[in-house]
Amino acid sequence: MFQALKEYAERKELIVSPGFASKDIRWALDCSPEGRFLAVIPLGDGKHGEIFPACPYMTDSQLKTGGEIRSQVLWESAKVVLDWADIDRKDRDEKKHSFFLKMLKEAGSDSLAISAGSMMLHRKSEKERAIKALENVRAKPTDKVTLAMSGDIPLRKSEWHGWWLGWFKKHCIVEQGSAVKDGMICLMTGELVSPAMTHDKVTKLPDTGSFGGVLAAFDKDAFTSFGLEQGQNAAMSGAMASLYPKALDHLLINSSRQLGPIRAVIWFKKATPEADATLDWLFDGSDDDESLGKSAHIKVRQFLDALKDGKRASLGLNEYYCLLLSGSPSRVVVRFWETGRLEQLAQAINGWVSDLKICRRDGQGEAPDPKFFAVVGSTKGEEEEFLAHVVIQLWNCAVLNRNIPRELMAKSLRRFKSQVMKDETILHAGIGLLKAFHLRGGDKQMQIHLNPDHPAAEYQCGRLLAVLSALQYSALGDVGAGVVQRFYGAASQTPKTVMGSLIRNSNHHLAKLDGGLRYWYQNKIAEIMARLGDGLPKTLTLEQQSLFALGFYQQMAFDRSKPENKNQQNQEVSK
Repeated sequence: MFQALKEYAERKELIVSPGFASKDIRWALDCSPEGRFLAVIPLGDGKHGEIFPACPYMTDSQLKTGGEIRSQVLWESAKVVLDWADIDRKDRDEKKHSFFLKMLKEAGSDSLAISAGSMMLHRKSEKERAIKALENVRAKPTDKVTLAMSGDIPLRKSEWHGWWLGWFKKHCIVEQGSAVKDGMICLMTGELVSPAMTHDKVTKLPDTGSFGGVLAAFDKDAFTSFGLEQGQNAAMSGAMASLYPKALDHLLINSSRQLGPIRAVIWFKKATPEADATLDWLFDGSDDDESLGKSAHIKVRQFLDALKDGKRASLGLNEYYCLLLSGSPSRVVVRFWETGRLEQLAQAINGWVSDLKICRRDGQGEAPDPKFFAVVGSTKGEEEEFLAHVVIQLWNCAVLNRNIPRELMAKSLRRFKSQVMKDETILHAGIGLLKAFHLRGGDKQMQIHLNPDHPAAEYQCGRLLAVLSALQYSALGDVGAGVVQRFYGAASQTPKTVMGSLIRNSNHHLAKLDGGLRYWYQNKIAEIMARLGDGLPKTLTLEQQSLFALGFYQQMAFDRSKPENKNQQNQEVSK
């Protein structure tokens, strides 16, 4: 994983020397050459700040070196730069502000713009004007700011680099390595190095806190059992300990998707438009959107056909890397790491999309391919939160062709049953997941549309309930809570007890129909009863209940797709 991040950083030219880091900064405080505040300059696109690839940077431990409280240099939070008092202001912010001014004064000898910014911040009246201007643009005290002189921003230039490197080596170099005799092998380069005792933080992952989280951290006594302390447990040079967090931050910004509590990070060894579009087959689409052009299934099939025909052979050998991450305070948690060939990934996604295919609830063809998160949502109760382990399990099913876990089938079944009994819209993604569960479990008879010849009695029981429900509607019209709303739960668990009485009661409904319509329902019920063979099952397991749900859904969709049935019935009645 670290090697893949290193290669990515090198390809994107993210390598930055110790003492520097890439930062996104939201505002610049502009001043005149005489140090008078002029305006607040917004940076970035309005949602994110401007990325400055080489900002002066000290790690947390370096900020505390030398017995003084330090701040970052040339950039910081607005409350530190301006000594902006707010409800969250801490005593140390004033000390950070003093350090920031001291460093500006030192750096000003190499930059006129920095010198002007120093003069501005040493004047209370100018700081007050800057604070008011920031409030007018709704900036927060925690927003990152830097300095400018007549629109000229020092962080965009390198004239101060020599001064900063000299200061950094003198005051922070002690934090760059440990005193391990003869050095240690760097995990990233294989070279003999004096390992950095702490690693830089990943700052772009949600839930890690305002200062970011550490991916490789060793601050507990358990990590000293082999005589190693802190970063010695994952030996890296200071440069490498700074490099991989930069790469991960860049990926989080440019190549990741949020999946509830999980952040999916995906990249390729050789970046190409075709490779970058691969995961769109999982993420694009909507359970009810028919205006998306080619379906995911068509796109992935075209890609695989091109590989088979030799048109994209080299592309199929391209390697992909996938990380699933979650954040906790000050920590980055790796939930999943996978690498493989792009062709294998495409084949797995093709199987995923194919297995999820299901007929539309109105019976008019096949439902659109659901996006991945719609499938995740189909396993969640109305009041439940999205669970990280559910996302990870389904991700394994999608990209590694794993079987659908019984636990997730049960969750989706519970959601389906609730929708049916409350007469709510049935989610295509949820019923598709039930179908995929049986397909991957070895059910060769399960199809996208209704299969009247399916051998499972529970599937036929579900069909029967759908027919009895349609019969009641034909006889009585809309009666509010009908057969399905009142009896689906019990019928799907103990068919023999419940369905028997419903069949007997259907005679009353049949008596209200005339001619061909009554005859049609009688034949349909008789046909299903004949397929039940030994009769109605007494009880059904969860797996059998999911087959009951599929039989019910596909029969309901089939009946809705055949308006000619109703026309034929009406014609026979009129004879």
